Amino acid sequence: MDQEEVLADLEKHRLQAEFSSESTLQTVSSLDGGGVTKQTWKRARPLGFGTFGQVWQEAMESEYGDWHYRAVKVCSRAQMRRVGVDYRRELDAFAKLSTSQYSGLFVLFNGWWMDPQNVYLAMEYLGRGDLSKYIIMGLDEIEAREVMENITHGLRVMHQEGFTHRDIKPQVTMLSKAFIAPGAYPITAEHPRGPETA
Repeated sequence: MDQEEVLADLEKHRLQAEFSSESTLQTVSSLDGGGVTKQTWKRARPLGFGTFGQVWQEAMESEYGDWHYRAVKVCSRAQMRRVGVDYRRELDAFAKLSTSQYSGLFVLFNGWWMDPQNVYLAMEYLGRGDLSKYIIMGLDEIEAREVMENITHGLRVMHQEGFTHRDIKPQVTMLSKAFIAPGAYPITAEHPRGPETA
């Protein structure tokens, strides 16, 4: 896929949203083209910190009174530039790895938006938290083997897709309901074999 195709694909995932210190206001167009809806996602709590910024949990109450949750990674564009990371490459990784083909292996990518200071990545919120708390509590051998198999499978898929995870650690390995360890919140680089190896 050439650079123009990558950019066109990324635009499909762009959300109409504005980030403030307390919430995200997102505009959603109806599928039938019959109008737009405004969603207010309230900043609930920080989930983690990284090289480029912070990950937040956001919550939105639906019109029926039930709550929806997501994680939003806020990446400083200036910090990414300083260390030579192209945010488009990050977005490309999320878009490629968040397909039904890899369901259950990586967090689902809901879209992105940006302002002059930051790039925002909205993704599935996995309520079980990260692997570090389970390591502290203790894992039996079977659980540890399952987690490691999932992590190595995720890394193998990333490498096959041409990406390298540059920050693999328990704090960025999120756990889903079924106790698998999807490689979440990736910080990516081009894999040495190139971006389109299989």
